Amino acid sequence: MNYNKTLETLSKFYGERVKYWTEERKCIHNAISDIEKLKRNPYSFFGRKLNKDAKQDFINLVRESWGL
Repeated sequence: MNYNKTLETLSKFYGERVKYWTEERKCIHNAISDIEKLKRNPYSFFGRKLNKDAKQDFINLVRESWGL
């Protein structure tokens, strides 16, 4: 996947994971951990590989926004 498509996919997935973990009354770190474990597009049956640079940039941005 290209950089922008990876960011778009991760943003959607992260939003869903935050909602899930919030409903479960768990820490936001779980949503970040879910993103870190991803290697492929979670919305595709065969899941194209995520762009590693985009994934790392996204994780860094999320950590920054939470002050982690």
